[in-house]
Amino acid sequence: MKNNSAKSAGFYGSKTFYAIFSVLVAVVLWLYVTNVENQDVEWPVNNIPVQFVGADTTLSARGLTILEGEDATVSLRLKGKRTTLFKLDNTNVQVSVNVIGITDAGTYSLRYEISYPSGVSSSDVTVASKSTEYVQIVVGKLVTVSVPVRGDFVGSVAAGYTGGEFSFSPDMVSVTGEESVVDSISYALVTVNQTDMSESFADNLPFTLMDENDQAIDATDLTTDVEEIFVEMPVVTTKDVSLSVELEPGGGAKGENVSYTIDPPSISVSGDKSTLDALSSISLGTIDLAQVISSADLTFVIPLPDGVENLSGVTEATVSLELTGLTSRTLEVSNIELANIPTGCTASLVTQSLEVLVRGPEESVNLILPHNITVVADLSELSRATGRYIVPAEVYLSGYSDAGVVGEYKLAVEVER
Repeated sequence: MKNNSAKSAGFYGSKTFYAIFSVLVAVVLWLYVTNVENQDVEWPVNNIPVQFVGADTTLSARGLTILEGEDATVSLRLKGKRTTLFKLDNTNVQVSVNVIGITDAGTYSLRYEISYPSGVSSSDVTVASKSTEYVQIVVGKLVTVSVPVRGDFVGSVAAGYTGGEFSFSPDMVSVTGEESVVDSISYALVTVNQTDMSESFADNLPFTLMDENDQAIDATDLTTDVEEIFVEMPVVTTKDVSLSVELEPGGGAKGENVSYTIDPPSISVSGDKSTLDALSSISLGTIDLAQVISSADLTFVIPLPDGVENLSGVTEATVSLELTGLTSRTLEVSNIELANIPTGCTASLVTQSLEVLVRGPEESVNLILPHNITVVADLSELSRATGRYIVPAEVYLSGYSDAGVVGEYKLAVEVER
């Protein structure tokens, strides 16, 4: 018995046993592969995205776009060897539709082609069933329009500062898309969201396409020529600045003889802080008192320094002035001289005397006599003229520094060659 057991143990541990065992295992594996693995089976590949050949090139070149169906998927049930089908899924099985032949807008039902990844031949796989035989799409017209850019400020400006008007670069946005969608676009909206602003804002910002009812439009299928808009929003300080005038002494009148009011007395302005800090008043201009008889209402356009904006909206101011403490008197003056007579010409006075108004302190005005006044007519503008002309005249008062001549004067002359 011991000899038989020993012989048996020796056999199972021998090379002969292992050789026979290996052959048996190989036979079993071969039978499994030929009878199980190599059998044809069916394999689902679901939700394969449809690829549209020529959509971004040919259709766009024709002014067309896919409105519906661009996100279509197809599900297949494939049949083949298990080892082959295990390699397939919806990332490497492709379903493609050729849209190059479409030339106009409309609804289309199109056949699709199926392709497999490298290493898998179409002869190794058959389609047992399909979720659909056709892919349906709706094609619409593609148009381009330009819409204006608008700004919306959300937030606040710090106390003592004022937000100015937006400026945009570019100020128009070109939008391309399906006709009915593009036609509904009214403008592109840029929103500036800041709090307690004390400095001007400048940055590139995205925008939202809006319809005429101020509602946002879905821009998923739209393309624009820019992605962002450069937006500038000035923030300036404000200040109330008084208005003033300069008084030029003349006609015996000086600053102490004048009382005046300005309406409005001041305006509200905005500008850079350093500019406004240096601005104490705005001068309307100079008033020549020699041209004012006793009182006057004079209107001036309000000038603004560079970089300053008038927030009040008032563009003109009226200066009402009155002279006091002066006496006026009219004298008939015949002491008239002609100056700058044209070469080769003779000139004679047509006007033999002028009534001249003098003004000043009463004690001085009462002493002035006609011989204290000289009238000089300047003929320099008549160098090529002959005949009778009205020319300006300068009137001079001598001997009385505290009095003067009021008004403008002209006289008639005759020029002959």
